[in-house]
Amino acid sequence: MKRYAGKNFKKSWFHRLTAKVGLTLAINRCELHGVLNFPDNLPIFDVLITKYQFLRGELPEPLPYDPEQAKRLLDEAGWFEVKKDGVRENNGREFRFSLLVGAEQMLGAVYIQDQFRKVGIRMEIVTLDRSVLKTRRRLGEFDACLFYIHFHDIYEDFGVYDNPEFDRLLENAYWAPTPDEKDIAVRKLWPIYRTDVPFTFLSPRVRLNIVHRRIRGLKSPNRADPAGFMEHLWIEEEKD
Repeated sequence: MKRYAGKNFKKSWFHRLTAKVGLTLAINRCELHGVLNFPDNLPIFDVLITKYQFLRGELPEPLPYDPEQAKRLLDEAGWFEVKKDGVRENNGREFRFSLLVGAEQMLGAVYIQDQFRKVGIRMEIVTLDRSVLKTRRRLGEFDACLFYIHFHDIYEDFGVYDNPEFDRLLENAYWAPTPDEKDIAVRKLWPIYRTDVPFTFLSPRVRLNIVHRRIRGLKSPNRADPAGFMEHLWIEEEKD
């Protein structure tokens, strides 16, 4: 499961590819992981991946943190800092938008808000109940939103993104009958993620499992959940 920032492409701020890439480049995702108290070695990626691709380390090179390049791309997209207040404008309209989040996502949202401020973008944080947030997202009633996705949920329209080829490939990946075929189908989506940047992946969702020190057989990351691997676990006998 992964946390991502979805963008509503009906909004003019996100029309240009250079602006969309600039938004991702403006966020230091490694530092964000530290802010959220996640492990130091947590991977960063910009595409949907399967469980087996993750375990094999088949992660395409992600977009880097590069605020200076982000500023150049925002300039190319027509958003310039024309006033001393540091807010970018395009034809007199300021680059301001709202981000919908759940209460548990506030810490990360505040960090992202500060990252955008440094490149001339103003983002308002709107906190909603999870059910309301999900409804608003489905109806397209947002500028941008933070949400979690799981591969079981991928047959959804994330961020009001309209691309029939993407939808077709996504459906093929969802219904692929074997893990190998699913891997192949998902890989065909990667070029679209690169060219269109439909949303910004921020981090995998980290789950903490607490077990007694005598439990043996657990191994991270592919056997870290004791509930899912009970037949592989054993209890170490206590020493006198």
